[in-house]
Amino acid sequence: MSKRGLRVLQYALMNAAHNVVKNSATFNAYYDAKMAESRIHPNALGHYAGKLVRFIWNMLTNELEINLN
Repeated sequence: MSKRGLRVLQYALMNAAHNVVKNSATFNAYYDAKMAESRIHPNALGHYAGKLVRFIWNMLTNELEINLN
């Protein structure tokens, strides 16, 4: 995640990424893989926030639904 853009939006995305990583075992694997690459927590979370944005964009543009159960 770059430092350019709206700070409030970056804050919201980082919080969303943190909550998804913390509460969903399905999405935790990517975060764990980034941490295994010797990244620090904020850096790994930033990578995951970018992935989360791409995931949400794909869901919205292709009108997909997801079942997390």
